[in-house]
Amino acid sequence: MRVQGSNEDVQSLASMAANKPAQVCVNNDIDRATVELANIARRLLRMVALALVKGRQDKRQLMAVLVNNNGCLVPVHGEFGKTDQERKDVDALIERVWAALPRNGKGQRHIILAALAELSGPYLDTATMDATTLAESKQEAL
Repeated sequence: MRVQGSNEDVQSLASMAANKPAQVCVNNDIDRATVELANIARRLLRMVALALVKGRQDKRQLMAVLVNNNGCLVPVHGEFGKTDQERKDVDALIERVWAALPRNGKGQRHIILAALAELSGPYLDTATMDATTLAESKQEAL
């Protein structure tokens, strides 16, 4: 199925999601179709992020995060490597981050993961990342 974005295409997708022909759909069916299409989109975004991580090369790392951007989930990813010499810098930064995190994360797991995801986003999105973006993201976090 090739979707062009026409009214017929939207009706076909909604009909598929509601599991009813478009001609007999009522408001409840449209609401149900909207929820189902959102669930399909969310699952698709997760699969895209997992596919990106799965195919990485040895000694390369890839991180994919789904970031909420004005109500839309957007997959942000970055592939990177590090030298053995950079490992010391990585370890030092990990120690500083661990020191800043609460020792007992009970009840705060979602908060910690949300903070790490938001912090990672600007560093992963290298297509739009520049010094200004990083500075703005840091300022918003403060």
